[in-house]
Amino acid sequence: MTTSPRTFPELIAPLNDMVIPGVRRGFANPWPLGTGLVLIEVMGRKSLITRKVPLVGTDYGSLVAVSTVRSESQWVKNLAANPAARLWLRGTPREVLARVYRDGARIDTGTADEGVSDALARQLSQTGLAVALLGYR
Repeated sequence: MTTSPRTFPELIAPLNDMVIPGVRRGFANPWPLGTGLVLIEVMGRKSLITRKVPLVGTDYGSLVAVSTVRSESQWVKNLAANPAARLWLRGTPREVLARVYRDGARIDTGTADEGVSDALARQLSQTGLAVALLGYR
């Protein structure tokens, strides 16, 4: 009996399940102007189920930048479809609006660009990364 190889999301799911409770409580979160783990809760674009995703993020004070080398990740597509999300940072949930970039272009349906941070995100996304800027609501 042969089994098909597991996909990356299937392999990473158990690790995410172990990490999520600690990240939600603030473990390994970035300090202001620092980088660390954050947790975002984003609504599935088809299922409408809230998905919890631990990511590496950088806290710039008024916004948090998160990115992935897997630009086709489901959280990227979900956040682009519905830019309203919840960010857990230092044990506190914060409502955010995302601006999502991939391949040098903005792909979400949200608000207008806000300057230098958007230009940097657009540049970074040209390298194959998907980048989301999470601004507090």
